[in-house]
Amino acid sequence: MEISDDEWKRLQKALDWPGPDQEITQLTLSTSPVHSTFSIVGLKKSYKVGENISVIITARDHNNNLKRYGGDFFKAKLFNSELKVSVYGEAVDHRNGTYSVVLLLPWEDLKRMDLHTPPTGGPLMAVELKNNIIVHWRPHGVPLRFTKMLITDLHYIANDIDEIAGGPHAVIVFTIFAHLVFHPVTFYIHEVAKIRQSVVALLSRAPQTTVIIKSGNTAGLKNIYQSDWYAMQLNTVMREMFSDIHGVIYLDVWQMTSCHYLREDVHPGPVIIDNEVKMFLSYVCPI
Repeated sequence: MEISDDEWKRLQKALDWPGPDQEITQLTLSTSPVHSTFSIVGLKKSYKVGENISVIITARDHNNNLKRYGGDFFKAKLFNSELKVSVYGEAVDHRNGTYSVVLLLPWEDLKRMDLHTPPTGGPLMAVELKNNIIVHWRPHGVPLRFTKMLITDLHYIANDIDEIAGGPHAVIVFTIFAHLVFHPVTFYIHEVAKIRQSVVALLSRAPQTTVIIKSGNTAGLKNIYQSDWYAMQLNTVMREMFSDIHGVIYLDVWQMTSCHYLREDVHPGPVIIDNEVKMFLSYVCPI
């Protein structure tokens, strides 16, 4: 699908990320997690529930020199291991080697702060006769990574949406990010554009249809191929491209997986999935 020049500029602006003000020719000039530090602004002996903690992060290179430019990807969280609760803080880049984070204190007894950067698919359908509920599940089309999957079970999201009549009792939920992190953002934009065209057509013929998009989630730094920073870029594209379409719900779980006490994984643990399902049901069954 074609992307207008104005939309392309808007997406480029949303994805803009500051880079170094000089060429990095040596690894020692890059940001060092060992030498970089953080400090709490106006540290007090005690805090009240509902107050905020302000943190300043100072980036240094491997020679312990202060960085003079931004562009680092930091994730910050506060968590309590005993209570198994956590809260996410977004790092604001001041583009001079420093970053600020504001974290809410929603519970008592803060313990510590952490700053860090199936063999087959299925089942395809579930039926609940008592309440007349039918759930269909489909993996999206290629690119896709499954060890075993019948090619006949692969459907492009746009094609499936085109075949749905829609209506007040129809709920459509989709996500597309994890298998696309190995491809350039331009490819992702064109894939999302096709899906958007189908969603717009669906809501035109059946405006009472509930359409929910689940965001991507953090996966941790397990290998060089899976980047949370790049996944965040894809999230930004999806949010921006559906931001002006009335009736589409964006289920944002990025912060939930980023600050959770469980280890980050592209396939989150049962506790996270339970919370995600509850968020989803709050839109489908608000009562």
